[in-house]
Amino acid sequence: MRVHSILLLCCSMFLMQETMSLIRLGSKHRQANILLNPIPAPNVRVLIATKFDSKNALSHMQIPLRKIVKTLSEEEAYYTMLADHHTSVLSLNQKSNSYLEIRTSENEKIDAYTLQLSQFVGDVSVGTPSQKFGVIFDTGSSILWINSQKCTSKGCLDHPRFNSSASTTFIETHIGSSVTFGTGNLDGQYVEDTVQIGPIKVPHQRWGTILTETGDVFGLTFDGVLGLALPNLDPSPEMSLMGTIIKQKCLAKNQFSFYYDRVGQQSAVLFGEVPKKLFVSPIQHILIDDRSPGYWQVEMEDIYAVTKTGEKALGLCPDGSCKAVLDTGTSLLTAPSDALATILSEFNVANNCDDINALPDMKFVLKDKHGSYDFTLEPKYYLRKGGDSSCLVRAMKLEVNAPRGPLFILGNVFMEKFLTVYAFNPDRVGIATAQ
Repeated sequence: MRVHSILLLCCSMFLMQETMSLIRLGSKHRQANILLNPIPAPNVRVLIATKFDSKNALSHMQIPLRKIVKTLSEEEAYYTMLADHHTSVLSLNQKSNSYLEIRTSENEKIDAYTLQLSQFVGDVSVGTPSQKFGVIFDTGSSILWINSQKCTSKGCLDHPRFNSSASTTFIETHIGSSVTFGTGNLDGQYVEDTVQIGPIKVPHQRWGTILTETGDVFGLTFDGVLGLALPNLDPSPEMSLMGTIIKQKCLAKNQFSFYYDRVGQQSAVLFGEVPKKLFVSPIQHILIDDRSPGYWQVEMEDIYAVTKTGEKALGLCPDGSCKAVLDTGTSLLTAPSDALATILSEFNVANNCDDINALPDMKFVLKDKHGSYDFTLEPKYYLRKGGDSSCLVRAMKLEVNAPRGPLFILGNVFMEKFLTVYAFNPDRVGIATAQ
């Protein structure tokens, strides 16, 4: 996998143009500084859920996630890129009192997409007979996107493509969409066909096929992205596969969870009940922030540096309530530039990882109307130790303008320690220490 080309259309925030303007918290358009309110799509047919016998609802379903492993040279290039990113953030922050004044060059944007992208892929099937694809299960977006066989762009030709003519259940909608992010563009079309995750088959599900791609961002290491954000993130709720699964009463319990092990061999996305063997602490549920447009977003009180002698609040949420999003499509922790500069300075280890146990823990304090909840990452989680004993905080900047931002993202770094649960009605996230 080439480090400069792992940037898919799956970074949690697509900027949709044309008649349908859809967003993803990072398709990974996160670095774009532009978040648009979704524009309802005209003439979109509302799908009627297939009748489902609730007696046959699944209590549990597990989809394995495989980690895309970098070569040694790719790993070194990745963390060299992250180190340069940190240097840039600290340098720019010294010249500006407000992160809103900081601008990002095109090269820095490309680096940001590369840094941000999740490396975990699972299988989903579409069509009849089914065609299987490896996709990122992404809680920061809401639509399934897969390359179409009609796409002859290099990014498409290098990967499996969906053959609509081979599916007896395929339905054209003739609703198109143009997407722009980073230095790439794609044209796609919304279609209807059967989508299958594990044993669950969803007929007439609406999703997106990619027809053309331009730009270097399409050197993908996976075949698509499956959005698992709240259904209201998209202006057309029928685009949400999870929304359809809930309507069809396929699950005895309407929730899904993510479990990541640090090696990546046992990682999985789980639908329905969470096996107790996967976590060691009680699951703490936190209600979704009322300000969320459809992200799995909670309120954050602050981040603390914790040592044996006490703890220090970093003062990142002067109004007492930052916005924090749990996003499985993002590999690192992210923060606005000024906040990231503070984090890097506070957890600065002088580029030496000889004794990480002497470093402070990083405590996140999340909250809802019922109270506040502490979740602590030890240095072994938030730091990357290089072969030369060098250290890097596994975090990057993310600029999102109001009213949706500023945002903090709790990505795979956070989830390596904590199992995360995404539950509906009431909408809430659950967090527990993973086994």
